[in-house]
Amino acid sequence: MFTVDMTIVVNSNSKPDLTQTDVWRGLILKDENAMPFVPVMEACDVVERGTIFNEILDQDGELTLRYSFTLAREDMEDGSDEEKAYAAGMEDTYLKAVQYTIDTIRRLKAEGELPAT
Repeated sequence: MFTVDMTIVVNSNSKPDLTQTDVWRGLILKDENAMPFVPVMEACDVVERGTIFNEILDQDGELTLRYSFTLAREDMEDGSDEEKAYAAGMEDTYLKAVQYTIDTIRRLKAEGELPAT
């Protein structure tokens, strides 16, 4: 089992800027259907509810998203060198997925597709 924990800046150079509410609404959509938010995902069948920790923060006036989850691979021994190598190799993929999530939320906002809650 390994944990991925990263924080990214939400509003860099892309427009429109997102608010905390925008990010929250987008994360709710992702929870209901992750496919549009994760480009490498080919299918998503929820067989068990797990926990993904998302924290929308204001760090010195900069909106950020902290994303953390723990993943266990049944085919790898917990804490093994194989699992550690796998986790290290996947870190960039997870970072790209989080950035793509923010980009998708931004696109939905620009298209007027973020639901009001």
